Formats: sequence, structure tokens, C-alpha cells
Amino acid sequence: MDNIFSSIGFILSLNNLKFSDIISLARKAIQSNRLRSNLTIAIIAIGITALIGIITVIEVLKGTIHTSFSSMGSNTFSISAQSFFTKGGRHGRQKRVRQSEEDNRIKLSDARRFQDVYPYPAISSLSLVATNTATVKRNTKKTNPNIVVMGTDEHYLTVSGTSLEAGRNFNALDVSSGVNTCILGNGLPNNYSVK
Repeated sequence: MDNIFSSIGFILSLNNLKFSDIISLARKAIQSNRLRSNLTIAIIAIGITALIGIITVIEVLKGTIHTSFSSMGSNTFSISAQSFFTKGGRHGRQKRVRQSEEDNRIKLSDARRFQDVYPYPAISSLSLVATNTATVKRNTKKTNPNIVVMGTDEHYLTVSGTSLEAGRNFNALDVSSGVNTCILGNGLPNNYSVK
């Protein structure tokens, strides 16, 4: 009880002190309890550092996830001919079985019909991966056989969330007339591109 009255009296006496007196009183308290003061300062510094580190990591992860999802295209889905069906295997395990190539094939007429009758106000695109192992040759230079060649329409870049660094996209005339045009991706080294 005496401690409570003495601390109340100390607080009341602080109201009559000048600012310089309060600073000197605080210095004396810190000097008399150096270990406690240093530990408190260290704990506060470590806590603030950890908080800033955690917030930074969270923001970086958010940015990475946002970039990954935006590169896939917003509100898109893909219909592919390469489907797998699962059948029960031994001991209740699932086994992946691939359908025959003829059953899997989506014909161009079927894909165009789907585009025509798709009832929602959306952009639809047709694309085909012709090969994953193409080689690009120019003069005496030759790439490794890891170039992807795709056939796409004028809406593919929009649907896939891809942007062009230079040049133009395909247009409806390019697609309907079958003109030999191409868009070079960033996977092709710069020394193979045509100026």
C-alpha cells in the first residue's frame, strides 16, 4: 500500500518538473538498470526487425502469386485433347490410362462449332501445339531442338495473358487467308531474329 502512495506521489511530483529534469531522471534510471535497459532495447529492435521481415516476405509472396495468376489469364479455362482417365488398380490404387489418339483428337470443325455456339459473352481462342522439338536455322546458326511451334488465332495472346514486346498480333485476315506469319517468342535467342 505504501508503494502505491509513493508511486502516486512520484507521478504528481513529475507534473511540477521541467523537461530537462525528466530527461535527467530517465538517464539515471537507465544507468542504474543497464542490463534491463539493454535487454529491452534489444528485444524491441529484434521484434521490429522480425515484423518488417515478415511483412516484406508476405508482400513478395503476394506479388509472386499475383504475377503467376495474371500470366495464366483471368477467368480462362482450356479444353484440351490430352485427357487422362483413371481406373482402379491393384489394392485400390488409382491408375492413369491414356485414351487412344484417335478418340482424343479434337477436329477443327468441332472447335469452330464450339466457338460459334458458346453462349457466354467471352473471347474464345483456338490453338494447337504443332511440336515441342523444332529447330530454328539461320545461315550457319542452329538452335537446340527445344523450340515450341504453335498454331493460334488472333485471340490467343489475349486469352493466354501474353503481351508483345514489339510488332503486332495476328489479325482475322491473317488467320482466314492462311498467310505465313509468325510471332517469335522470347525463348528464341536474339542473334537468330530477323532485323
